[in-house]
Amino acid sequence: MTPTPPGQASPSATWLRRAFFFAVLAFVWWRFSENTTDNDLWGHVLYGQRMLHLHGLETTEVLSWTAAGQLWINHEVLAEVTMGLVHRLGGGTGLWLLMISLAAVTLGLAWHAGAGTDRARRLVAMALLALSTNFIAIGYSVRPQLFTYLFFVLLLLMLRRLFAGRLLPWAFAPPLLLVLWVNTHGGYLAGWLVVMVAMTAEALGTYFPALLRRSRCEPFTANPLALVNLALGSTLALAINPWSWKLVVWTIDTILLPRPNIYEWQPMPFTAGSSPFFFVLLVGVLAWVLSRQPRRLWEMLVWAMLAVMTPLWVS
Repeated sequence: MTPTPPGQASPSATWLRRAFFFAVLAFVWWRFSENTTDNDLWGHVLYGQRMLHLHGLETTEVLSWTAAGQLWINHEVLAEVTMGLVHRLGGGTGLWLLMISLAAVTLGLAWHAGAGTDRARRLVAMALLALSTNFIAIGYSVRPQLFTYLFFVLLLLMLRRLFAGRLLPWAFAPPLLLVLWVNTHGGYLAGWLVVMVAMTAEALGTYFPALLRRSRCEPFTANPLALVNLALGSTLALAINPWSWKLVVWTIDTILLPRPNIYEWQPMPFTAGSSPFFFVLLVGVLAWVLSRQPRRLWEMLVWAMLAVMTPLWVS
């Protein structure tokens, strides 16, 4: 038997790794391709097609019997126009393909960002994807939230490049993304909050270097004024919508309303179905404590914020 050269994987190990990747991708495809219709799909498609037909926005309620003529703030304009146009061109199949495409791009970007180029990290990232797939796929259907999932991943990638010192063009990317996001889905507030937490974390590291040394994090080497511009630009971006700041106030008021009938707006209990989430949290804690990889304070604080918010308060 010919020995395997040092540093080169054996053929059996290579094929085993490929089989593992194929199995995970097949499992992901099976879970995310499930064609479950969201209860609000008819409305999203209808509102989008009405905007396309009328060549503009409707600002009063015209389809409700009990609230006809009332002021209507539509916080999902671009998502519904997209869904209405896709349905007009491709019907139900087109909407399904839209869902699959958005899922593939979102998961692909997230996996690539975590996997990098190292073979071991790619395997670990693929294993975490397999573990998380069932949990992520719950409620994954054709609805405006799909755009928030994608925008959230894009925002984290933009911030990673920005805080790595690549000011141009990444200093302008988060505000531009938020302009698109605020016109697409109400999840833009979560994106804005991430920007503010990240900016605050990097500012603390800039003016309190001892904090970075204690947490073993890398400093922000670019001009600190870039952080001010990031925060100001991201905040002003929220007003670039047909309703300006009224949309932001309306979104906050809506979040504060009790919604006991919406499962996704409730704190996450510790159950068998949610156990992958808590396991990934445990892996994340161990990674922060034991890893020797370069780390940034903003990533730590944003991760901690999301980790605490999900089991305690979700909206």
